[in-house]
Amino acid sequence: MAQATGQVMWTSCRCRKIVEPTFERPAPTLASLRFEVFSALAYGSQGIIFNTYANTPNNADQKFSNAPVDNNGNKTATWYLVQQVISEIKRYTDVFLGGIPVAIRHTGSMVYPGATPLSGEIGPCLSVNSGNAGVLVSHFANHGDNYLIIVNHDFQNAQPLSLKFASNRIVTELTTVNLDQVANTVVNSDGTRTIARTLQAGGYLIFKWF
Repeated sequence: MAQATGQVMWTSCRCRKIVEPTFERPAPTLASLRFEVFSALAYGSQGIIFNTYANTPNNADQKFSNAPVDNNGNKTATWYLVQQVISEIKRYTDVFLGGIPVAIRHTGSMVYPGATPLSGEIGPCLSVNSGNAGVLVSHFANHGDNYLIIVNHDFQNAQPLSLKFASNRIVTELTTVNLDQVANTVVNSDGTRTIARTLQAGGYLIFKWF
C-alpha cells in the first residue's frame, strides 16, 4: 500500500511487556526484536518506532514492564537490546534506506493471511528449503543493487536453511552467522550452487548478487 500510494512505511516494534487479565505480551528479547525489525525492513519499512521506549504507569486493565527506560528514567536490560538492534540496522543502511521490495515470499508449513508462499525461484535462488516454521524471503532492490533478505519466522528456535543459487549469478553474503562482522564473502565462487546455514532464532541473512 505504501508503494501504491507513494507513502513512506513506518513500523511499530513492541519493546515492553504487557500483562492484561486474559492475555500477556512477553518481555522483548534480542531475537524477538530482530524478528520484528528485520521483517519490517524486508517489507520496505523506512522507519522503526520502538513502542514504548519509556515505561508507562500501570492502569486497572494493564501492567507494563521491561521497557527500555523504566518509570524512574533508568536504562533497563531492554535498552541495551534495542541499542544492539539499532546498531545492526545502521550496519545495513545501504541495503535498506531508500530501497523497495520487488517480491516477498514465505516458506514453511504455516500459511499466513495476506502472505504469498514461495513457489519456485526468487532472485538468485532456484530454491529455498527451511524447517516447518519457515522464513520470510525478500528480493530487495536499492539504487540498482539487488539483495536477498531472509528472516527466521521463529524467534524462539534456530532453523536449518538450504539455498540453491543459479550458477550464472555471483552471490555475496553480507551477514555472518553470529552477526559480529560483515563477511562480504562470495558464497558460490567455486561453482557450488547450494549452501546450508543454521538461522538463529529471529535471525536474518542478507545476500547481494550480480
